[in-house]
Amino acid sequence: MWSNRVAAPWMLISGGVCATGFLVLTALFSDRWVQFLAALVGALALLGIGAVEVTVNSREVTVRSVALPPLRRRLPLTRITGASSKHARPVQLGGWGYRWLPRRSAVSLRAGDAPPGPCGPGGTPSYSS
Repeated sequence: MWSNRVAAPWMLISGGVCATGFLVLTALFSDRWVQFLAALVGALALLGIGAVEVTVNSREVTVRSVALPPLRRRLPLTRITGASSKHARPVQLGGWGYRWLPRRSAVSLRAGDAPPGPCGPGGTPSYSS
C-alpha cells in the first residue's frame, strides 16, 4: 500500500479566514446570520478540498479529502490499463481542487508530475500530488 497527503496552504488559509469572518460577523450581527452563510459555504469548500490523501492498495486508487473524508473518489485498479507520468499545472486540468468532467476527472492542488492513468471505459483520471 502507498499513501501520500498534499495540501494547498493558500486554500486552507483562505478557508480559515472565511470561517473566522463568518464567526465574527455572526457574533456582531447575530440577528442577520443567514446573510453570512456564503462565507461559511466558502470556508467549507476551501477547507474540504485544500488537503487530500491519495492511497493506492491492491484493489483501488482512492483520493479523499482530509477534512471531509466522505468526499472521495475511488478508481478500481481493474479499470486502469496503463500508467505514466507527465508534468501538469492546475490550469491545464481546469483549475485547483476536484474536477469531475465527462470521461475525465482530476484532483489538482499544485503543479507537478501527475499520473494520467489510461482507463478503460471510464476515461482518464489525473492526480497531482
